[in-house]
Amino acid sequence: MRSNAKSKMVLMILTIVMISSFQVLADDNNSAPISNEVGTAPPNAPPSGGKSEKREAVINQRQENQNKRIEQGEKSGELTHREANKLERQQNKVNRMESRAEADGKVTKGEAKRIEKAQNEASHDIYNKKHNSRKHK
Repeated sequence: MRSNAKSKMVLMILTIVMISSFQVLADDNNSAPISNEVGTAPPNAPPSGGKSEKREAVINQRQENQNKRIEQGEKSGELTHREANKLERQQNKVNRMESRAEADGKVTKGEAKRIEKAQNEASHDIYNKKHNSRKHK
């Protein structure tokens, strides 16, 4: 139950940060000079459907899935409270990596690889902790 509230809070904070970022970018775009060239965007325009946005979407979806796995494991008793807390701290670390990567408005290929590696490690840890002999009673 506690992990559900934490997950929702993290998602809410990330949503607020993303909305704020887009509002700042939108305000900047409104003041940018309009280009005379057809098909060109202002220099500070956010990418439209680029690889960086796709990377961010994949990262966000995977984080959400892993948070749900932890929550489900705690509810079912597959995870002890201590194990769930440790896994949540690991997820928070990945969330911080993601936030730092998104801070400049673009997730590079290298940043995405590092985040994916951390997510892979977290996923393995979730699996291993859910399938060990310790059970919450």
